[in-house]
Amino acid sequence: MPEDNKSETHLDSKIFHKRARNFLSVWKASSGKSTADDPFQGVHAVLVIVGDISEENPYQKSTALQQWLLGYEFADTLILILQDKIHFVVKEKRADVLEKLKQGDRQVPIEIHKRSKDASHNQKIFETIISKITEGGEKRVGLLLKEKISGKFVDEWQAVYSKHKDDLEEVDISSGIAAALAVKDEDETVKIWAIKAIVRNRKVIIEDQERTYEFLLDVQRRILECIKDGVKISDVYSRATRYINSKRPDLVNKFVKNLGHGMGIEFRESSYILNQKNNKELKTGMILNLFIGFTDLENSKATDEKSKNYALWLIDTVRVGSDSFQVFTESTKSLDSICFSFKDEESIEQRRKRHQEELAAQKQAEGLARFGEGVDHQTNQREEVFRKFESYKRDIALPKEVKDLKIIVDQRNESIILPVFGFAVPFHISTLKNVNKSEEGDYLYLRLNFLTPGQASGKKEDMPFDDPNANFIRAFTYRSTDPLLAEIYKKILDLKKSAAKKEAERKEMANLIEQDKLIEIKGRRPTHRLSDVFVRPGLEGKRIPGELEIHENGLRYHSHRTSQKLDILFSNIQHLFFQPCDNELIVLLHMHLKNPVIHGKKKTKDIQFYREASDVQFDETGNRKRKFRYGDEDELGAEQEERRRRTLLNKEFKAFSEKIAEASEGSIDVDIPFRDIGFQGVPFRTNVLLQPTTECLVHLTDPPFLVIPITDIEIAHLERVQFGLKNFDLVFIFKDYSRPPVHINTIPMNQLENVKDWLDSVDVTFYEGTQNLNWTQIMKTINQDPADFYAQGGWSFLKLHSENEDSDASSDSASEYQQSEDDYEESSSEESSYDEEASDETAPGSETESDESAPDWDELEEKARRGMHKFCESKLNWKNDLIAILSFKPTNENTELSVQMHLMMNTAKARNSAVKANEGSRDMEFEPALGIDLNFFESF
Repeated sequence: MPEDNKSETHLDSKIFHKRARNFLSVWKASSGKSTADDPFQGVHAVLVIVGDISEENPYQKSTALQQWLLGYEFADTLILILQDKIHFVVKEKRADVLEKLKQGDRQVPIEIHKRSKDASHNQKIFETIISKITEGGEKRVGLLLKEKISGKFVDEWQAVYSKHKDDLEEVDISSGIAAALAVKDEDETVKIWAIKAIVRNRKVIIEDQERTYEFLLDVQRRILECIKDGVKISDVYSRATRYINSKRPDLVNKFVKNLGHGMGIEFRESSYILNQKNNKELKTGMILNLFIGFTDLENSKATDEKSKNYALWLIDTVRVGSDSFQVFTESTKSLDSICFSFKDEESIEQRRKRHQEELAAQKQAEGLARFGEGVDHQTNQREEVFRKFESYKRDIALPKEVKDLKIIVDQRNESIILPVFGFAVPFHISTLKNVNKSEEGDYLYLRLNFLTPGQASGKKEDMPFDDPNANFIRAFTYRSTDPLLAEIYKKILDLKKSAAKKEAERKEMANLIEQDKLIEIKGRRPTHRLSDVFVRPGLEGKRIPGELEIHENGLRYHSHRTSQKLDILFSNIQHLFFQPCDNELIVLLHMHLKNPVIHGKKKTKDIQFYREASDVQFDETGNRKRKFRYGDEDELGAEQEERRRRTLLNKEFKAFSEKIAEASEGSIDVDIPFRDIGFQGVPFRTNVLLQPTTECLVHLTDPPFLVIPITDIEIAHLERVQFGLKNFDLVFIFKDYSRPPVHINTIPMNQLENVKDWLDSVDVTFYEGTQNLNWTQIMKTINQDPADFYAQGGWSFLKLHSENEDSDASSDSASEYQQSEDDYEESSSEESSYDEEASDETAPGSETESDESAPDWDELEEKARRGMHKFCESKLNWKNDLIAILSFKPTNENTELSVQMHLMMNTAKARNSAVKANEGSRDMEFEPALGIDLNFFESF
């Protein structure tokens, strides 16, 4: 920026001396070369003069050099650069600003000459500068001869310099300054990254150009591979033309004459034009504006003269590295992302529809071959069985307290012993469904509900039993005034929780497969290790860093903070994922296993190793590395360091994943998520980014993880796909029909076409509908007879369902309101009717046609009494529905205690309520019919 006044000018002495040393090192390094190869032309001194600042020609190497060294443009300034010292000739006020450069370590010696209004004083200063140039008899001086300078200051200098001009040999030093400024340090790189172009033009490419564009991408990739330190510019261009000649000789003459130029403070470094004639070498830190393309191409399908010829270009900003390159303007260049087709828009949809029809037919044929008639098919459906529990093998094992006929909770044998008709009857805790406690007046009621077949409702499956004629007790109710009943209730709950936990652990371990042992590398520490990584799930439930090692047949993770180790065999790894830390907080390696393993006392099929991409040393708290730096440069430096650290992390983890694949001898491939085609969805409880990979659909960033192998998918169903909705759902049905379908909900509707394209590209058959389906019931029906399912058309019912929904859509608008009103009236009548008689009655408070037809209160009470009497008879008909029959059969041979429970036992509470409702009537004779003393349930 131009320097306006002293108070606003702040020079960075550290950057000045750093860049001055760099300039002198480039100059000295070229001194030993021949004059033809030396960009500084063997000069002894470099003289840069700036007169009046010209707004008509702002891009000059003289002002660019000032900006590079000082960060400002100083008018009326002379800079003489010698290999051992730098001289400045400036006015007095500017001299005070430049004095600030005389501080810091590793200084380049500088001398500041102050001009004044005294012409004779200024003349002596200019004489001194010329004497420094000619010191030691040297004559060659480097100048920017092509720049035009003017102003009063320049005139004063020329008046003195003209007297000695004949004794000097002037050389254009433009190439030398360009060579020094071409290599960018970290601060310059950050600034270039920050101001990189954020507007990219999307080009329209017709089909004839697609093949040429794909080849252009290939050429760019070949050229980028050559961009590294020490490579001659001419060699880069020559390799490109040779490759084009070998693959597409028809395009050699169409190739651009130069590949771009060096850039930086001066946008176009004329000394670093990337063409076949430039023999300069690329250096680490150079910034190149690389543009590659073909011109004057012919469009064979052109309909007018203007569209007959066209050109294709790829332009990027690239940084030269020691052995590689870095692209600053990285963006998607694939044909799909920049290409537009002028064909009918329906062609893509029709192509996808045709492909889906082929996949559906193939899926139907596979189903018939798998489940057809005469085929021995297995759906891997695990049939539920009634588990039998044994509380006690002998009656002597019963607790001694049973003689008191009290409720006993036996924690050791996981049983509850209940007094029933004078007998102590044990029930295993696993037969108990739930227990409830309530209070009514002075009494405590304890109700125990048992698991019985035939009572399943809703989503729960019915409980099977091998004897269809067997009878079961459904519930017991006990009443007492003793507060001990509350303590028993708590003991039963604790026992139920303990038993449920053990049952869950049993099921957790049911399908575990014993793995082979890890074969360790003997005699030495493994060569390939990944240190300071965390594992999920964590060791011992803790988040502690550890080390991941590659052994002969698998991996071992361990930490010095715990003795626990985790071994993973190559043979048990189904999928290995590497997810870089780009746009993420962590970089990770994720392993989806074939068979679950026990890790952290839990069974899991997903193990993940990760490292955080952020570093506390580079936060915003102002630590030792940021203590004395503030402002924009501080932020840019932190961003640059962050990018560098992320690049190193990605490189380290990717290399380690490739070592794993190599050590597995080809049994494992590294899969990387494609973030560009990812979509948002809710597979569990939170909205996450779901990313397709080559073989799976995954979410790996946060637990719970989701890994859906594409090969496991039978079909996909898109639900709630209708106009006006912002989201839709996706359901995956698996080839293993016993596996529950996976639901991914709340996917944005603008991702619908992307999801369809992805499913179609990986050959997954998909259907779509406007409603959510009950997949639990659908899969239950299919598993009952899969052969019949495919005989009736298989998954084609989803297509028919969708077509029926579409055909009904036109009539919905006319009938929707009327239909909902009818449904409301129907549901209201059902809720208000108690039974057939009550449905004919008029609701209290409603209007009637005639007051005479309305019954009086006596008639209403009589009807209510008859209704309650009939209700009790229907619910408590002892002749047709016995409450309970208990048979106690002790076996002398094995002294086993067996109790068979038959039919259903209604609670004493319900019976007593019925008795009270009938005002103590004994017409039905509850007690004599069964010989049951109801008072027995009042005490225990």
